[in-house]
Amino acid sequence: MQTILVADSGSTKTEWRILLKNEQEIISLIPTKGINPYFQTSVEILQDLKTNLFPQIVSYNITDIYFYGAGCSTEEKKGAVKAVFNSLYKTAHINVSHDMLACAHALCGHNAGIACILGTGANACLYDGNEITQNTVNLGFWLGDEGSGGFLGKNLIIKYLHNELSKELSEKLEKKYNFLKEEKQTKTIAQVLDNAYKKPFPNRYFASFAPFFSENMEDVFCRNFVKQSFEVFVERYIFSIKNYQNYEICFTGSVAYVFRGILKEILEEKNLKKGKFIKSPIDELAKYHLE
Repeated sequence: MQTILVADSGSTKTEWRILLKNEQEIISLIPTKGINPYFQTSVEILQDLKTNLFPQIVSYNITDIYFYGAGCSTEEKKGAVKAVFNSLYKTAHINVSHDMLACAHALCGHNAGIACILGTGANACLYDGNEITQNTVNLGFWLGDEGSGGFLGKNLIIKYLHNELSKELSEKLEKKYNFLKEEKQTKTIAQVLDNAYKKPFPNRYFASFAPFFSENMEDVFCRNFVKQSFEVFVERYIFSIKNYQNYEICFTGSVAYVFRGILKEILEEKNLKKGKFIKSPIDELAKYHLE
C-alpha cells in the first residue's frame, strides 16, 4: 500500500499529512516547529523529527515523502534535508522542494497563475500548472520579506524603540508584550538585540509582534503601514513577473489571510486579477498529491 507523508514547512511551523493512497484517505498530524536548513544543522533537524514527528508516524509504513520547506531553495539545502529523511526512511522515495512549489500546487492546482506567500516570510512565483517558471528575487528576512509577519513586526519594534509610535500605541504594545516603559532604553533593547542577533530564528521572533497590527487596525498608522507594506510587496515581487497582468494572483499564509481585505483592495486598485486566498497550503496540497 502506498503511504505518503506530505509536509509544508515555513519558518514558524511545519504541517504534516499522511495520505493513504489506496483508501484515498488524508490523516492530519500535530504540527511541529518550522524546519529551515538555513537556520538549523542536519543534527538539529534530525533531533526535531525524532522528538516531535516520529512518535506520530511510527505505526505507518511510509513509502513516499514530499517535503516542501522554506530555505529549501538550493540543491545543497535540499540535499541536507533529504539526507535527514534518508537516515530515517532508507527505502522511501523522498522529494524535497521549496515551499513556493507547495503553495503553487495548493493555490493553482494544474492551472497557471502567480502564487504568493505572506506569512512569517514573503515570496512569489509564476507557475505554469506543473512547475515554477519564474522565481522572484527573495533576499530573506534581513534584506527583504516585505509585507511578511517578520517585516511588519521588525518595523513595529524599530519604530517603538525610536519613539515613533503614538503614546496610545506605545502603551498598548508595552501592555501586550510586557515591555516596561522605564526599561525601554536598557533591558528591552537588550532583549530585542539578543533575539535579533544571537538567538536562532529572528524572523519568528519579530513575526510574533505582527498580530499587534490586526488588533489595532482602527489606528491610522497601523492600517496605513500594513497597506504600504503590501504595496511594496506587490511592486517588488508581483510586478517583477513577466506578463503579471495575465494571471490570477493567489495568496497563502497567515498574514495574507488575516489581511486579505487590504490585499484585495490593493489588487483592485492596481487592476490585477484576484485569485484564491487560503490560510495554509497543506490541505489543498494533500489533495493535489492524493490525485
